[in-house]
This record gives sequence, structure tokens and C-alpha cells, in this order.
Amino acid sequence: RGPRLDETRRLQTILAAKENRLNQLNNDLNVADTETRRLQSTLDSMRLMVKPTLAEISELKGWKLEASGIMEQQSNELEEMKNEITELNNRCEKKQEAITEKEN
Repeated sequence: RGPRLDETRRLQTILAAKENRLNQLNNDLNVADTETRRLQSTLDSMRLMVKPTLAEISELKGWKLEASGIMEQQSNELEEMKNEITELNNRCEKKQEAITEKEN
């Protein structure tokens, strides 16, 4: 009876150790599951923020392109006006020279 009792105790000790390990693994699994859900929630909220941000960036790019076109057009008009002013200044100088020559 003694050896059987020893074997039973040894098996019960092993079983208790295995049950403790199983409980530890279940706890670890629950912690990992909770962390996974928390991270998934964070990712979901980030996705909700990214979509409007991407749309805003696209809209800003469109405005930038439009503004760039307007600025180029205004730059061209400014250059044309400068040329017209130079031409008018040259005409004025010539007319003033002509007037001065007639007076002399």
C-alpha cells in the first residue's frame, strides 16, 4: 500500500503543477486578448481619423494647384504690364526729345 500511496501523491503533485501551469496560460491568454482588443480599438479610431485627413490633404493639393495657376497667370500679367510701362516710358522720352528739338 505504501508504494501506491507514494505514486498517487506524486501523480497528484504533477497534476496540481499542470493545473497551475494551465491556469497561468489561461491568464496570459486573457491578458493577451484584452491587449489585442485595446490595440484593435486604437487602430480603428486611427483609421477613422486617417480617412478625413487624406481627403483634406487631397483638397489642399487641389487648392495649391489652383493657387499656383492663378499666381502664374498674375505673374504673366504683371510682366506684360511692366513691358507696357517700359514701352510707354520710351514713347514719352521720344516725344519729349521731339518737343525739345522743335523748341530749339
